[in-house]
Amino acid sequence: MSSFEARIGDRARSNQEFVTALSDLSLRFSPGTRWEYGVSTDVLGRLVEVIDGKTLGEALSARIFQPLGMVDTGFQVPGDKLGRAAQPGSRPNGQPMTPRFAVNDGARYQSGGGGLTATMDDYLRFTAMLANHGELAGKRVLGKQTVAFMTADHTGTRPGRPPGLGFGLGFEVRTRTGDSALPGSVGEYGWAGNAGTLFWIDPKEQLTAIYMVQVSDPDRIALPTSSEPWCRPRSLTRRAPSQEEEPSCSVVHSSPRPGCCWPGPRPRSSRRSRLR
Repeated sequence: MSSFEARIGDRARSNQEFVTALSDLSLRFSPGTRWEYGVSTDVLGRLVEVIDGKTLGEALSARIFQPLGMVDTGFQVPGDKLGRAAQPGSRPNGQPMTPRFAVNDGARYQSGGGGLTATMDDYLRFTAMLANHGELAGKRVLGKQTVAFMTADHTGTRPGRPPGLGFGLGFEVRTRTGDSALPGSVGEYGWAGNAGTLFWIDPKEQLTAIYMVQVSDPDRIALPTSSEPWCRPRSLTRRAPSQEEEPSCSVVHSSPRPGCCWPGPRPRSSRRSRLR
């Protein structure tokens, strides 16, 4: 049976039904022998449900979103906030927009590997927590050594990763400079979203960058190296907020294109921001 025949990723299924269908498929290789982009994190999402006795969305809300003050993050956009949802937009004179799922389709599937909707303000809080080693504004959601373990390279010499870029527990991790086609610091980590969203944290430079764009799949590949206004980072902070500080967007480039995530309220900061 193929993954298509097993309806892997069908949003009408629950996480439990997804894992049950996945269990009927054969492994492509023995675990631990190579890196492959797959649905392992989605399986962990179901494991969280079993351990917590809640849906993944409920568990994430209780353990992460509420403690960090991420008031606009979830798997679905509620009706009273739907008017704030940014719509997909293709690059001028570019290829047609890749179809995306509706943010209010009532899907039962809550993916452990993707599918959340959020605002720039919320995601900045999340990245600030990571940059502060698991704590933000006095609320700790991850242990310091847990963050260090998550952001370390776990691939080593196993095949499947590009030169100079390993992978941790949910993050791409830069292991060497020079081998990768992109500049950066050893120890930098981050990952990208399906529609073009992207973030990275550079602990050495105390730099956090967040893209909030929504582009077609062919254009998405070029985002990290492009200098065109439509795909520049919409938030760039030069220093992570301290554990007592409230994070806010410090720089937002002009003419942002519609984002995969939806615009939140104006950040609570005296620094000027053009988040909308």
